[in-house]
Amino acid sequence: MQISEVVAIVTSLDVVARGAASESEPLLRAAAQLRAVRSWLDAVEVSIARQLAACDPLPEANLAKASRSTSRQAGEVMRREATGKKAPDLAAAMQRGEVSGAHVDAFGKALAGTTAKAAQGLLDQIHELVPIAAASNPDEFARALRQRVQRLEGDEGIARLERQRRDTRLRCWLDRHTGMWRLSGEFDPVSGALLYQRLDSAVDRLFANETPPTCPADPVAKQDHLRALALVDLTNPDRAGAGRPETIVVIDTRDIDDDGHPLVDWGIPIAAPFTAAQQYLAASRARPVIVDGSNIVDAGGPMQLGRTQRVASAAQRRALAAVYPSCAIDGCSVGFRHCTIHHVDWWRHGGKTDIESLLPLCTRHHHRVHDDGWILDLRPDRTLVVTLPDGTSFSTGPPTREVA
Repeated sequence: MQISEVVAIVTSLDVVARGAASESEPLLRAAAQLRAVRSWLDAVEVSIARQLAACDPLPEANLAKASRSTSRQAGEVMRREATGKKAPDLAAAMQRGEVSGAHVDAFGKALAGTTAKAAQGLLDQIHELVPIAAASNPDEFARALRQRVQRLEGDEGIARLERQRRDTRLRCWLDRHTGMWRLSGEFDPVSGALLYQRLDSAVDRLFANETPPTCPADPVAKQDHLRALALVDLTNPDRAGAGRPETIVVIDTRDIDDDGHPLVDWGIPIAAPFTAAQQYLAASRARPVIVDGSNIVDAGGPMQLGRTQRVASAAQRRALAAVYPSCAIDGCSVGFRHCTIHHVDWWRHGGKTDIESLLPLCTRHHHRVHDDGWILDLRPDRTLVVTLPDGTSFSTGPPTREVA
């Protein structure tokens, strides 16, 4: 869109917003115009991210600060920019206001979730896919992409069930507005049927004679509630074959309460009464880690392994998890569990598996270090100094356990 078009649309939207329409047609027309402007703004944001990535070593962190967004949201913008670079026709359609950033996100997920050959097939067909995106909402476009991917992967002889098994997902997150944990999953037909049967059997076993007082009156909501309780029961560590999850309990000697005792982070990311914390810890394996700010005091195992082994031990990983909620590079929102433990003094150069030389790096930043010439210097207080190939450097830290 030309800036003159944007100004004209915004002016007309302002007129509509100040008016009192008596029929729907001008309002629907305004809604369509609003969508076009939002798409254009998505394109502007991507352009800013692209330029920032070329001149700023910490684009996510600084984009998040400037836009008052989270590191995760800034990372989504950077991924959108990377997708637009692979599919410039789609990026151009977004700039024209024809498709939204959500359409670009759907295309990026389709590329990431398939084989290299099928992904290239999508890129080769982008001239066909842009009109489809422009004529559909993001969910409809995502479905169209899945159908394309199935056809492209079919050319390689991949069986439908194998593809569905690869597409099996379970997402878990905390709804910070409600304080409730949420799950969203997709399972291949075999795994899904088995899971459904186990849940159904558990509901029958647990609630055949009596339903809990927490059950809602609505029959559909009641079944959903019972199924959720059955899922919790299936993961009970007292049941045969069920594992007890590990909980890292962080005791920070620098955080002192009013009575002079160190404060304890019980590893529960929500506000809960003490009785609930006790119940949670009783159902898990509590692993205490004592820290002094960013310095690790004790994590239940040796922190200096030298050259005896290359891979970080469970105790070392536990200690690092207590200090780093995510990738050690400032502004990166990739969680600790998805990071690789990196030797600042490279193992192949004689480095040791000692805690003062270890930190978590996501795949992208690990690549920056090993392939793009980033040099890391980890100070005793865990301040991290990063030197780029052109000689410029920046520092971050010491780390905190707060997640952006």
